[in-house]
Amino acid sequence: DPATNTWSEISVPFKYKKAFAFAFVIGDKAYVGGGYANSSSLPEDFYSFDGTNWKALADLNRNDDTYTYDARKYNASAFVVGNEGYVVSGRSGSSITSTVWKYEPTSDSWTDKHQALPADAREKAVGFSLNGKGYITTGLNGAFIFDNTWEFNKAR
Repeated sequence: DPATNTWSEISVPFKYKKAFAFAFVIGDKAYVGGGYANSSSLPEDFYSFDGTNWKALADLNRNDDTYTYDARKYNASAFVVGNEGYVVSGRSGSSITSTVWKYEPTSDSWTDKHQALPADAREKAVGFSLNGKGYITTGLNGAFIFDNTWEFNKAR
């Protein structure tokens, strides 16, 4: 509360405690998922938050009659272009990936049909969007720390 310079705790319905999760905001909702939960399998739970209520969404690891995908990651970067959230690079299990996953709120689903980061797969990078484009900058891979920036242009 900026007027009183105070914080208020809000309970969360997370199935797993999370570290290194990703988050992005589309319209008037925040989305939180991924992360690391101190176990060999990554957490699959994914949520939206409207400022008052949390809502459980379809899992990040899904295999049903409609969709099959595994978008679980941690140490990933995220940004929004239009009305879609993007999660880039990060770790999927024990390896650093360069994949790009797109979240579509209208179908509550993920796709990875976008070009992966063409070079420099990384984790712990900064992601942001500006003027309809997404950006990934900094991050690391092993002991190598990056000082470059990649621009993402939505093609589909």
